[in-house]
Amino acid sequence: MAIARDKTLYEEIYSSIDENEFLLELYDELLIAYTRHIFGRAIDKFNQEKTQKLLSFASILSLSNEGRHKIWAQQIVSLLEAIEPKNKTIKDAKYEVLLSCTNYKGLNNQLLSSDDLLKDAADKINFNHFKIPNTDNEHFFAEQKTIYDSFDLDCYSYSAPTSMGKTFIMRVFIKDQIKKGLNKNYAIIVPTKALISEVKKSIIDDMREELTSHDYRIVTAIGDLALTKPHNFIYVMTPERMLHLTNNNQDFTLDYLFIDEAHKISSTDTRSPIYYDLLDRISYLQNKPHIFFSSPNIPNPEVYLKLVKNADLNNKIHVSFSPVSQIKYLIDFKSNGAIYVYNDFNKSFKKIGNNSSRINLNYVLREIGVNKQNLIYCQSIDKTMKYAKDYASTLNYKNNKELDDLSNEIARLIHKDYFLVDIIKKGVAFHVGYLPTSIRSKIEQLYKNNVINTLFCTSTLIEGVNLPADNLLVTSNKAGRSTFDEVSFRNLIGRVGRIKYNLFGNVFLIRTREDTDNLDEKYKKLLDTEIPKQNLSIDSVLKKKDKRDIVSSLVKETYEIPDKVAKTPAWKFDVMRKFQLILKNDIQNNNKSAVLTSFSSFIDEETARKVSNPQLPNNNSTDISPDQYKGLKESIENGLTYPSQPFNYYQVVDFLKTLNRIFKWEIYEKTTLGNRNKNHTLTHIEYYATLLLRWMSGDNLGYIISSAIRYKENNPNTGVWLNNWKVADYYDQYDVQHKNYVIAETLNSLDRVILFKILNYFREFSTEYKKQNNKNSNDRFPNDWYEYVEYGTIDDVIITLQQCGFEREEARYIKDHGFIDYTASSPISKFTVIKDKILNAKNPDIIDQATEVLINCPELFK
Repeated sequence: MAIARDKTLYEEIYSSIDENEFLLELYDELLIAYTRHIFGRAIDKFNQEKTQKLLSFASILSLSNEGRHKIWAQQIVSLLEAIEPKNKTIKDAKYEVLLSCTNYKGLNNQLLSSDDLLKDAADKINFNHFKIPNTDNEHFFAEQKTIYDSFDLDCYSYSAPTSMGKTFIMRVFIKDQIKKGLNKNYAIIVPTKALISEVKKSIIDDMREELTSHDYRIVTAIGDLALTKPHNFIYVMTPERMLHLTNNNQDFTLDYLFIDEAHKISSTDTRSPIYYDLLDRISYLQNKPHIFFSSPNIPNPEVYLKLVKNADLNNKIHVSFSPVSQIKYLIDFKSNGAIYVYNDFNKSFKKIGNNSSRINLNYVLREIGVNKQNLIYCQSIDKTMKYAKDYASTLNYKNNKELDDLSNEIARLIHKDYFLVDIIKKGVAFHVGYLPTSIRSKIEQLYKNNVINTLFCTSTLIEGVNLPADNLLVTSNKAGRSTFDEVSFRNLIGRVGRIKYNLFGNVFLIRTREDTDNLDEKYKKLLDTEIPKQNLSIDSVLKKKDKRDIVSSLVKETYEIPDKVAKTPAWKFDVMRKFQLILKNDIQNNNKSAVLTSFSSFIDEETARKVSNPQLPNNNSTDISPDQYKGLKESIENGLTYPSQPFNYYQVVDFLKTLNRIFKWEIYEKTTLGNRNKNHTLTHIEYYATLLLRWMSGDNLGYIISSAIRYKENNPNTGVWLNNWKVADYYDQYDVQHKNYVIAETLNSLDRVILFKILNYFREFSTEYKKQNNKNSNDRFPNDWYEYVEYGTIDDVIITLQQCGFEREEARYIKDHGFIDYTASSPISKFTVIKDKILNAKNPDIIDQATEVLINCPELFK
């Protein structure tokens, strides 16, 4: 019989402190006082006794081993300081709390001396222990140090709040390895293309000297010219790009693989199956790399270790402590602007009072947003543009040169009537995924520099973009048409707060007048509910019947999964097909993967035998199925090639219609490339053909968008579309809103259809063409439309400049403005860029990009 033991004093204190009624009452009063403070209401200062009690509680909480207690301690001292910024007692208590929490960043990496020499010595030992390698005076949080020290393991998975700097730890590790002279190859996998440039820039800023002195190249695409020469590499890629790189490079080696935002493996995102395929391919490398998973907030990060053969599921950590925290509010426009503050520790909303019966989003921003950095999350692109435009209409122009210059650039690059052109001059912008990289990066930088103060965003904000916000206003509990799950919601609200400036941020959950009556309850449920344990998407997205249907279709060699075509959402159908193709390859190769294991109860010996002996040709791809590949293979064998130049619109349309037949777009791309109307007429092909033609021809975005607008003016009955949904049956050329919808849809179509879907199909076409013509997969051939779409031009010089790291527009500028010397020849091209001339260009974008390329591709320069 087990002998019961008495609780230790520590256990006694911290097991009951969450329910301490006196603490909860004092904390409620503190939240109310702080709320009145930020809304500019008169408040009574805490009396000295209450302040001292709260500071005592904060001191006790900061010594706990529980992350939530440390967060609570930091909140108490920070809110008290916000109310009474000159109170020395509070400042001293805050110092001790941050010291106990190892939040040295919050202390500006400074230690103070006291009269207690023994304590000072102990503090100094800790301070030195948490010092970040290769920095003068920067320090880890304790939890960061634990993660960092685990990078010597073969495999490790960690989760932590958004503000913990998970990607930063990776960069510190890579930099230290390089400085030690270890010639290793590293890969950081990010979920979206938008994050590639951000991570690449951070690496260059952090490791400029190390990259040069140790011959490292940052590779972001499989066409990068750096791959043609022996170097050390840091790959920054999406899972698709990394998968294609591993498939097409027999000499590929990798020592460390970091999967950032690994929770995407559990999501309904159509990219999720790619992670399974990538990790499986990586595991078969001759020298298997160390593999690390980084996720936000989830309680069971070890779930992703199941995708790595022989991984120890104990190699994981879930961090609950955050160096910054969020104060959450509900503002109910329907109830006369009632304001409620949320207490994280007893999970309750407390009403503060009413604001005004006329309250709206603009009113709230004026109340709390002056001289602050504000983010406003919006459900959709149209609401993002509308809210931004409405708010900007209440403001004056800033007459700021940086804003005016960016406004002129947006007008030149996109269109003069684009809403962003005007509102950005007032310090307001919106951030959506389809914006050109150069524009989006400048918006982010001006926001970080406090030049842009208010930024309206879609769900791209959740994907890992780091912006230093004081206030976040959430105007919906949905991303597009999907309701937030707990992980996405916490990831969103965790992006407010700035460790360099403050220890907390404010989150305002907005219930607008048009919202459903119970949205306040839905917000509360998202706040109350602990993030559940995550499952692998192959088990959570696919039900038993889905798996049976997938296996049945494999046996019948009907890769269309006919039972699912009509009644399954497009995203799920895509996920099912990708898992089906991975499963097919695993069965045929007898590969005991996580995918095969998940389907094992549905596959007997007879099923495996039938799938292992297919009649259709197979290219082991997860992008196209064997029936699609059969049509492609036979068509190229029968002489199908890309149409010859010069490009002709009708040839492009006919070619896309041929691909529609070969690749069965009406089944596999039924909402975009294969979309048909009630008359069974393809509705989008001619539109996509126009965009494709203009893009490959090298036309700038402004011209492409103007062409799209002219098309709508000449064909108003085609209606107005946004994000592939018709928002108006008739285009009104005098409606500026309609024009902005056309601009948005053009940019969106370029990003999601031309540069993703069509690009992938052209890759398959070019790969098979090379195979049948006995060319190496890395060889170039004339009139390669895959290459023309990838780089948006047929010009070899502009292509080469992009392969070295320049963006499309900047590459064309360099060629057109005399920065190239054609008489000299670099090791990688038939020309060189004149270094002194380009680094003294009048165009700051050219200088910025040239400075980066000079590090990553020095052989390009003379």
